[in-house]
Amino acid sequence: TEDGTKITYSVEEAEVEHYDGEVKVTETETGFEVAVTNTLKTGDLKITKDLTKYNQFVNGNGDAQAQNVTFVFLITATFDGREIYKDYAALTFDGTGSSTIELKGKLPVGAKVTVEEVDSGAGYVPVGEDKVSNIEIKEGTEDVATANFNNAYNDEITSGYGVVNKYSNDGSGWEADNSGDNRAPEGGQN
Repeated sequence: TEDGTKITYSVEEAEVEHYDGEVKVTETETGFEVAVTNTLKTGDLKITKDLTKYNQFVNGNGDAQAQNVTFVFLITATFDGREIYKDYAALTFDGTGSSTIELKGKLPVGAKVTVEEVDSGAGYVPVGEDKVSNIEIKEGTEDVATANFNNAYNDEITSGYGVVNKYSNDGSGWEADNSGDNRAPEGGQN
């Protein structure tokens, strides 16, 4: 003040659900500048597929051969009542076993996710549910949001194969990704 009395201020942001807040105070020539930054917390989603029975065919030499099968999932997330994420992911198998897609840090904490198996592979049927709804994305790595699916070969000879088309948007429009990479979405694994 004009009489030299020191005035002290403090700035503290109230906690906002699903956000990390940071208050930064910088001294300037004329006083102080206060910057408040809010960052949306993100969490992970894991989609696991178990294939319990698999189709092997016998080739012309009498040898059993694996026939790849691809399973396709539609992932939809809503946050604060709006759809914020919608994408497809795929897993390809060449035998029985388990495989996982992991979406790391792509979805906000508190988002509600639905994962639906939209293509169960030629000659394969879901064992149990083909859609898992109302999965909540959580903070941290201890309690990762998970959707589990199980399929088996239905003993019918069919053929077919899945394809994963990938596109990217750099802000000026969508472009096809012709790199030949057919893995899960960026940040995912299969």
